[in-house]
Amino acid sequence: MNNKTEAFLGIGCGVVALSVSKYDAELLYSMLPDDIFSQIKSGDTVVLKPNWVRESHVDRQDEWEHVITHPTVITAVLRKVIDRLSGTGKVIITDGPQTDASFEKLIAHYPVDIWRSEAESHGVAIEII
Repeated sequence: MNNKTEAFLGIGCGVVALSVSKYDAELLYSMLPDDIFSQIKSGDTVVLKPNWVRESHVDRQDEWEHVITHPTVITAVLRKVIDRLSGTGKVIITDGPQTDASFEKLIAHYPVDIWRSEAESHGVAIEII
């Protein structure tokens, strides 16, 4: 079994596949090609749509990483978007989980307070819905 982690990002009309040894937001941030964010301008509203299916595996409640987009992937992409917004604009992070999912439990896997703090410290509004 391979111990590498793959992150697939559907951005615009393309997909970026990154292979890394572990989930690390700084590493992913440094590997994301700037050109895939080139359409984002200061003042834009950008929607990030992760896969928020449900809070955990249906039969194994302690397993969740393969069910939703990993927090480090969203964090890395969010940082790139914040950089491109240059101090003004808005980011909306949203998805529609399964109807039997607990959004409260799902969102608990994510560093929402850190996301809010990073966005606001750069003058960017953020909504997580």
